[in-house]
Amino acid sequence: MAIATQFQGPTPPAAPVRAHRVTDRTAPGKFLRSVWRTHFYSAIFAAPILIVMALSGLVIMYTEPITGLLYSKTTRVIADGHPPLSLQAQQVAADRAAPKGATLFRVVTPKGPDRVSEFYYSVGPPGVPYFQLPDSDVTYVYVNPYRATVTATGRPGDDIVGLANRLHGFLNQDAIKVPLPSIPHLVAPSANPDRFVSVEAGDLIIEIAMGWALVLALSGLYLWWPRRSQKGKALLVPRLHKKGRLKWRDLHAASGILGITVLIIFITTGMPWSTYWGKAWSAVGDAVTPRSEIDPPSTLVKAGDLDRFGHHISWATLEDKVPASQPSEHLHQGGIHGGSNAPATTATAPGQPTRLSLGDVDRAAKLEGLKPGYAIVLPVNATDAKGNTVYGSYQLSNAWPDRLSAEQTVYLDQFTGKKLAQSDTSSYGKVGQATEFGVLTHMGTQFGVIDRIAMTAGAVLLLVSIGTSAAMWWIRRPGGRAGLPRRPVSPRLPLTMAVIGVAVAVVYPLWGVSALAVVLLDRFLIRRVYRLRSVFGLAPKHS
Repeated sequence: MAIATQFQGPTPPAAPVRAHRVTDRTAPGKFLRSVWRTHFYSAIFAAPILIVMALSGLVIMYTEPITGLLYSKTTRVIADGHPPLSLQAQQVAADRAAPKGATLFRVVTPKGPDRVSEFYYSVGPPGVPYFQLPDSDVTYVYVNPYRATVTATGRPGDDIVGLANRLHGFLNQDAIKVPLPSIPHLVAPSANPDRFVSVEAGDLIIEIAMGWALVLALSGLYLWWPRRSQKGKALLVPRLHKKGRLKWRDLHAASGILGITVLIIFITTGMPWSTYWGKAWSAVGDAVTPRSEIDPPSTLVKAGDLDRFGHHISWATLEDKVPASQPSEHLHQGGIHGGSNAPATTATAPGQPTRLSLGDVDRAAKLEGLKPGYAIVLPVNATDAKGNTVYGSYQLSNAWPDRLSAEQTVYLDQFTGKKLAQSDTSSYGKVGQATEFGVLTHMGTQFGVIDRIAMTAGAVLLLVSIGTSAAMWWIRRPGGRAGLPRRPVSPRLPLTMAVIGVAVAVVYPLWGVSALAVVLLDRFLIRRVYRLRSVFGLAPKHS
């Protein structure tokens, strides 16, 4: 036996077992590996965009303290105990500092006794409405309300807050636009005659990524869920005394599951602002629970058309039709306030009626109970199909975002100051109310400080979860390889998972299209190209 053993030589090593065949022979194992693989690839799609959304969202949420810290000399003033000058007097100073030929279109009153008044002007070709011009044609002028002196001029959005808003809205990329079929046209053809809509490529990417982020959250919840076969697994408290991949796995799971509720809130409440899905959701909401209609004849624009930079107007009022003012014959003689003493920006062409001054509008706003910091959007006139002039109205609204109960928009006749219409929570419709409630929660204002703390914690936990997942992948990946997850042998898609996927695709159709593209790519390209099969963990064709 000893001689025989000597000539047998060393025991040969066991034949290697293919990694993709390990732990996935049973149906539960196949499903678990499929979910983990879905979680991994969803993260590849969604994580980069989630990082941008979390960081830019934090900047937007803390706009006030950031601007106060960086621009205190231009946005803050010293209240000397005297009442502020009239908006009309402040406008005179702002007009002098504005570019030649500029048109005033928005005024934001001081949010507090130590704040400036904000005047926004637009410069563009004659006859082109300001809201159809690029943001680069807009200039702001900040005015000390006590002395009517200019503290600063510039272009909105040229600071870190402006960059954050552009990144959060469309990844700071609006040059490329993609035409897509209009869902609102299918829901309400008469109200939405356009069969196609143009969507910024950046906005499109965000919308698709948020669909994958939702898949990421749901698949992560399933992977975290306690199982008998995983006794000892950390659930909410990471085992920091462990070393290597296990510690990072615990940190990833704990931060992810603690922040998953906020992440889902972020996704579902942020989507209404997307160009494509948001307009579709608004059309569906109006069809289910219609908003209160504006009684007077409306102009050819909506409240959302007059918005700039995406953060001055609430989501629920975007589709409000701006009521038209009704000029009378005596107004053509100079207006009820004359016309000779009004600033140049309130005067109109000879023979045309003269609108109210900002001083009159400010007094009317106080009578209507609007809060300090309210915004005034100046009237926009339009021409109808018959060539007749349709006169717009003053739009006054409380500062946004705030609590839902504080939202109020009032429309005043630009000639008489008569209140034409009012839009508040009661006029939104049930779907509009629920959506606006979610949007304000998303912005961290609906529940005050508690809301802001919760949203901040959610954003930080999201960043920690993404960072720890990257560390975990780096540790576990084989040397010199990407470390992509292996595909289970003969995977089967459970009915529950298929139903969830179809439901998400119905609610978020752009994500559904992207998911279908992934399935087709896997079926007709990856499975047929040897190098791709190897990279994505598929077994060789002969096996």
